[in-house]
Amino acid sequence: MNQSHNYNGNENEKLLRLVTTFSVLTAILLISIKTIGWNLTGSVSILSSLMDSFLDLLISGINFIAIRYALKPADEDHKFGHGKAEDIAAIFQAAFIAGLSILIAIEAISRFAKPQMVAHTDVGIIIMTISLFFTITLVSFQIYVFKKTKSNLVEADSVHYISDVMTNIAIIASLFITSHFQFIYFDTIVGLLIAAYIFREGLKIGKSAFDKLMDKELDEETIEKIREIITAHPEVIKLSNLKTRYAGATPFIQFEFTMDGRKTLKKSHGIAHEIEDSLLAEFPDAEIFIHQEPEE
Repeated sequence: MNQSHNYNGNENEKLLRLVTTFSVLTAILLISIKTIGWNLTGSVSILSSLMDSFLDLLISGINFIAIRYALKPADEDHKFGHGKAEDIAAIFQAAFIAGLSILIAIEAISRFAKPQMVAHTDVGIIIMTISLFFTITLVSFQIYVFKKTKSNLVEADSVHYISDVMTNIAIIASLFITSHFQFIYFDTIVGLLIAAYIFREGLKIGKSAFDKLMDKELDEETIEKIREIITAHPEVIKLSNLKTRYAGATPFIQFEFTMDGRKTLKKSHGIAHEIEDSLLAEFPDAEIFIHQEPEE
């Protein structure tokens, strides 16, 4: 007997739709602000941040579509749902991030050959401080939504925007040092460091999404917790063939357990439901498949 359950509530769906919309609007606002800053200052670090915001807009647009597709209920052709759309979008996100970091590095290296003094650094600092405020606001909301939904896309997007917070702080410091100490290469060095950091984050996001697409098992700590919950039931004699994976934000748990073969079908069905309820109390969004085996 197989049993499945899914507790993707309307509240989580609303949060996911809202956070992707907020991400798109924030990216548009940041592009506008940083374009002004780059035109006034000519700073390569602000340029790197501006290019990152263009990427943010593209990624947020992809996420906007992917989240809505992933939230579609299971249908005749996709009986396990559409959750993997999140992971596919995250793969594209990782590729864009890596490509962007290379473009930033190329621009920064060219500045070593032809160094330029950054202009209007005071205006640049004000603009980047405003950008920092809006970015922190978005990240705070994304972290809240991720804790509620466990969405892989939201997690990836929040990691990216957290890197934006760090780079904005670094750019403000860069503009200050360049202005007050006349160190014209410092802005370029910060641009290179930002490029390296963004590239590393892209690799991490890509690996996580690839692992989920390849149905990698959940982490050992989570699997052990699942084992403890199942074997804690007094009617479970043995647990076997435990398999786990993620599809988007949804964990899938599949297993067999051995029980007293003299139990009636109704009783065995009830035991499976009790185990399922215990698992859902810990993993409320899980899809659970259970098979009972009689003890020989």
